[in-house]
Amino acid sequence: MDILARLGMQVPVVQAPMAGISTPALAAAVSNAGGLGSLGLAAMTGPEAAQAIAETHRMTGRPFGVNLFCHQPRPRDPAAEARWLDRLAPHFARMGAEPPRSLTPGYPSVLESDELLGAVLAAPPALVTFHFGLPHPDQIAALRERGCLLGATATSEAEATRIRDAGFDLIVAQGWQAGGHRGIFDPSAPDARMTTLAADERSRVDTVRIANDRDLDAFVRNLLRLFENPKTRADLRHGRLSFQLAGTQRGGAGSSRRIERGAVTERGFALRAFA
Repeated sequence: MDILARLGMQVPVVQAPMAGISTPALAAAVSNAGGLGSLGLAAMTGPEAAQAIAETHRMTGRPFGVNLFCHQPRPRDPAAEARWLDRLAPHFARMGAEPPRSLTPGYPSVLESDELLGAVLAAPPALVTFHFGLPHPDQIAALRERGCLLGATATSEAEATRIRDAGFDLIVAQGWQAGGHRGIFDPSAPDARMTTLAADERSRVDTVRIANDRDLDAFVRNLLRLFENPKTRADLRHGRLSFQLAGTQRGGAGSSRRIERGAVTERGFALRAFA
């Protein structure tokens, strides 16, 4: 059974799990429309992640995914952090705000804390993906025991090989076009700056991030544009199985209902024409 069937996908679109942006309503709307909705958990606390996962489970009975960060933690430098706070103090004062007593990482790594992973294990989604690296072997084993499919981002052949050797189910190929948010494992290592297509061919990927959108209602419109785009047709000819569409929700619950109806109406055309 291929990965799309294992995830119950009727439309080959994976909503990008953007940290700080993706919402349960967005993820549920995409899954209910036949794609794979996703939550970006990296900027959340453990309780926040647990709430987001619970809300998504409540809004959809279909599979969805979550994403976690696996970057190597940087050594803390209290003296440098204190200098930053001193430099920013006048700006806080001008706004009538109290500066923090210390700095805290905005995106905790799964490699240094099990808090987010614990929330995932408590109510496991269908798919768990990782960005900027791979989790520890015991963390992988725990997710496997809960029945999760696993994936990770690769920006090079070497990274794709590590993901494969870790026994993951899919690789998300990411070319240099993704810019500074590429999921590169080691920022200090040599970077071949592979294109998305080259990374795809080297990684034998199942999903790939290709677009961003600011409006949930535009999901279907952009999906159709993607399938009508000559580049998309070329990607399909190269054997790519699915596409990842990034987006945010604006417009509340009504937007979710409209996209679900639109996707159901339009997806047959898209798949018949270009699958």
